[in-house]
Amino acid sequence: CLDHFAAGLEAYRARSWREGAEAFGRALNYNPGDRPTQIFLSRCWAHLARAPGPDWSPVTTLTK
Repeated sequence: CLDHFAAGLEAYRARSWREGAEAFGRALNYNPGDRPTQIFLSRCWAHLARAPGPDWSPVTTLTK
């Protein structure tokens, strides 16, 4: 699970949304309830549907 999550995170940071989604999907096969993996998978699909601009950063700032 961790290897797939790490691969997904690396792809996510590189803006390789499809590759990231595939890796996060494989991670969820091992641990279906893992919330961080679910969140990153959802973000990959959202970015595939509508790519962020060139100023996009893989860092998420939590405000709440």
